[in-house]
Amino acid sequence: MATYPREAWQRLGDLLVTRRVELDARYRNRREFAREVQMDYRVIYDIEVARRSNFGTSTLRGLELAYQLPTGALDDFLGGRAEDLFGASRDRVEPIPEPHVHDAAGSHPDTATAAAIQVALEMVGRWTAAKDKERELKDQEIAEKIAEQNRLLEQQARLVEGQSAEITRLRRVMEGHDGEPDEESGEDSREAI
Repeated sequence: MATYPREAWQRLGDLLVTRRVELDARYRNRREFAREVQMDYRVIYDIEVARRSNFGTSTLRGLELAYQLPTGALDDFLGGRAEDLFGASRDRVEPIPEPHVHDAAGSHPDTATAAAIQVALEMVGRWTAAKDKERELKDQEIAEKIAEQNRLLEQQARLVEGQSAEITRLRRVMEGHDGEPDEESGEDSREAI
């Protein structure tokens, strides 16, 4: 990893903050951004405030993905080969890529791209798992709320049933059948509550 001047890291941090907010206004909150892109908040913070400069290649590729930048944009900017994060070139000529030949073991010579793909796949996997967990928690929360509502409805039904029995008993008391045997059936006219 090349060493770049502190001023370059500070300029980069300022540009990344601007880029983060350009991506989505919600990302004014750095924590929200870190959560959404599935990156450690501390890494985002450290690069945006130029707190440190010892980021590995795979971390830089992950940051480029998070900020939706072209591969190599951070190195190009820090190395002075680009004036902005989108590759406005300072005399940089992009080479025409040559076809790569895989060796017998199947390894690929372009390890930076492979690392970036790996980071992207990991980020997608973490994001998908987080969304699945979020859905699962919401489903569980909804099921618990429905169960609670059902319990409350059953409780109210029992209460209404008890009140209905009490109303019937009070009507009988008012009609003068207070605990006297019913003339037709011979049973006590009071109802249990």
